[in-house]
Amino acid sequence: MAKKISFTVTDRRTASTRIWVANRDGSNAHALFPGERESARDCCAKWTADGKHLLFERYREGHSNIWVWNERELWFNRKPQALQLTNGPLDFTAPSPSRDGKRLFGRGRAVLARNCCATTEYPGSERSSAVYQPATWHFQRMGSG
Repeated sequence: MAKKISFTVTDRRTASTRIWVANRDGSNAHALFPGERESARDCCAKWTADGKHLLFERYREGHSNIWVWNERELWFNRKPQALQLTNGPLDFTAPSPSRDGKRLFGRGRAVLARNCCATTEYPGSERSSAVYQPATWHFQRMGSG
């Protein structure tokens, strides 16, 4: 069972969202990445079943990607650091780990800019998955539906 909980805090004044973590009883609540400009659009965090990794969505430089943070990293670093798992022409959102912790599910959405500001989704680009193997994350496209 996970020792910590996570949640997204929205600041309506700045239109920013940040991930916060706390102990299961609600004590020790704090922003996961305090003071980092990169983390001003983080959300949608989910813990892996073993409670060791926190998967989340980060929006920066015009794209959404899935990132992971290892809770044990706090033992070695004072400042928590995350690892970006996805990158490419798709926006990756809605991270969700499998129950056994060996796969990561998420949504991959292709966006094409037209006339400066309009966007279009490509049909069938809705779902992607990643398979975790020791020291490596592999993303593969799944069939639509």
